[in-house]
Amino acid sequence: MPAELASLAIIASAFLAGGMIKGILGIGLPLVTVPVIATFTDPLYAISLMFVPAVTSNILQARQAGLSKAIVRKYWIVCAGVIIGTTMGTEVLTESDTATAQLFLSVVVVLFCISQLMSTLPTMSERLRKYVTPVLGSVSGFAGGISGFFGLVLVPFLLSLRLDKETFVATIALLYLSGVSALYLSLGLKGELHLDLVTASALCALPTLLGVTLGARLRRRIEEQLFRRVLIIALLVIALNLLRQAIWA
Repeated sequence: MPAELASLAIIASAFLAGGMIKGILGIGLPLVTVPVIATFTDPLYAISLMFVPAVTSNILQARQAGLSKAIVRKYWIVCAGVIIGTTMGTEVLTESDTATAQLFLSVVVVLFCISQLMSTLPTMSERLRKYVTPVLGSVSGFAGGISGFFGLVLVPFLLSLRLDKETFVATIALLYLSGVSALYLSLGLKGELHLDLVTASALCALPTLLGVTLGARLRRRIEEQLFRRVLIIALLVIALNLLRQAIWA
């Protein structure tokens, strides 16, 4: 098989696998795809190639999990924070390296995940949620803007609210959609999303959406407690991977 075809097959397989993980857990698409694509090209291109898969997979997932007007009303302020933070983070992505930010975020999330695997997760009160959600949204957006990973702060936040798995997936899809929309709008305005890239990104959406659909079917067979534990472990893997990248950058 020619090298170009082999590369395309690997990238397509990465999007399929990433889509399945996202379909099951609601997160994880960039965890698989961005590192794989970055082995063939630079990280900015890898994140840019995620454009169509990221947008369409979150729309599909929100619909599959039953996104409602009530969820939008409840979390609109988090969405606003994500959008603001993403716009700021994209400036860092396009103008400087992200090792320091990745190091800080990954250490915090690793410690969080370890603590949650060893103890009971505290529940966030409605009163506290009102004050912290805009800040968490902005921090999550900034992290997503510089790395393509929006879940490092959003996932722990939603876990603290004790949502059932379908509500969790619908909510995280809404928040991710806010972040990726702001990210790719910013990249487009900076001239990073040219026609060839968007075409390639659209083709990558096909295996991604297939993976999300297959993963969603598997998610409905997973018990709530197992889902929660697998989600925390997946987040820990993401954080450890970012920590590795930051240390060896």
